[in-house]
Parts: sequence; structure tokens; C-alpha cells
Amino acid sequence: MRQIREILRLYHEQHYSFRTISRSLMISHVAVKKVVDRAQAAGYTWSLDPQCTDNVLNQALYPHPQGRPLKRPEPDWSAIHRELARKDDLIAVVFFYWHTTLGAPIKHRSDGWMAPNY
Repeated sequence: MRQIREILRLYHEQHYSFRTISRSLMISHVAVKKVVDRAQAAGYTWSLDPQCTDNVLNQALYPHPQGRPLKRPEPDWSAIHRELARKDDLIAVVFFYWHTTLGAPIKHRSDGWMAPNY
């Protein structure tokens, strides 16, 4: 949960430093600085409008990124099916590479996250 109001109150009303605020709220001083910088860039100070709800403040400081998809695109499962039809070739090469290059032990062959979707 973001503590934007409390950060702005302590910074503007009490004139606390970033580190003092971070210790009192148990968050990093970098996070405090980022919130204060975002609030100043958006034109907010501690004299917040009573109609400025937490959601409005949150949207003003952290707008939804434009031009980026919300989720990663779903893989082309038909192409994956075609590739996995050559199981002996593909899976053996992947696991051999994973084991030799990354040093990961091969306990069993599993498809991990892909198994529920495939």
C-alpha cells in the first residue's frame, strides 16, 4: 500500500528529511524521494484538496503507461506444438544446454510454467 499522503505530510508540514521519513514509515529513502519528486512534478504539495482521494492522487503520481501492453502476449501455442512434436531433438537440446551452461541439476524433465497452458 502506498503511503503518499503520509510522505507528503511529513515532508511539507513537518519538514522531515527523506531518511527520517523512510525510517518512520519503514520504506527506503529512495522511494520517499521518488514520491516527493513525482508529487512536485504533478503540482501537488501537502495542502491537498479535500476532494483529492487516494485513487486520484495515485493516478496523478503513477499514471498508467501509454503504448505498452498490459499483459505479455500469449505465445503461439500451435507453433509450440509443432516444435514440441520433435520432442527428442528439442527437449534434449534444451535440457543439455541448461545443464551444461547454467550448471542446473536435472532432477526430472518438466515443462514448468508451460505445462498448464499447453
